[in-house]
Amino acid sequence: MERFTLLTIAILLFAFITKAQITKGSVYLGGSINVASTKQEVNGSSNEGKLKAFSINPSVGLAIKKNLVAGLNLTYLNGRSKNYQNYQDFDRDGYGGGFFLRKYFPIVNRLYLFGESDLSYDHQKQESFYQSQTQNKTTQDNIFASLYTGLSFQVFKSFYIETSFPDILQLGYQKTTTVDNSYGQSTKRTDKGIIFQSNLMSGSYLNVGVKFIIPKK
Repeated sequence: MERFTLLTIAILLFAFITKAQITKGSVYLGGSINVASTKQEVNGSSNEGKLKAFSINPSVGLAIKKNLVAGLNLTYLNGRSKNYQNYQDFDRDGYGGGFFLRKYFPIVNRLYLFGESDLSYDHQKQESFYQSQTQNKTTQDNIFASLYTGLSFQVFKSFYIETSFPDILQLGYQKTTTVDNSYGQSTKRTDKGIIFQSNLMSGSYLNVGVKFIIPKK
């Protein structure tokens, strides 16, 4: 009985301290989908305010070495409002993509610490209206390099739950062009600048999500 108990403890201890590995050739799948729809009733008005937004951010990668994943991120967003917040309507569209490199550091069995670096570009366009008349058009181009870290736990063979602290360091270039047609005049303004920011300074919250890492057969 004592031998059986000691053997069981040894097996459990070995399983706990043995570090799992993400093998070369494994396929990485992730991303997010966000959908929002809001209605707003205005007192004394028959008009109902509506706001709709949709975004999708798929990511796919490949383990190019043991515990090292390289991949591609894509993004698309679309938003519309009608009679919402002071009757300021808008149409918004955007798209983008980038590359990422993620390194996993095994801690104990099934648990990893990871660090990820990203280089991405996105383009956004928004057109605002007031009483069906175009007020202004804004286009924005962003190029960002970012770094973040987190923890990933392997629940099943290919299914991982992770929590991450996004954008602990971010450096980028931003260009914004606005054409304003308010007050019967048309003016154009372009702003350019370098942006440096860190969510360590803003006290950002943790993100929780899931990933799929399919081992190579």
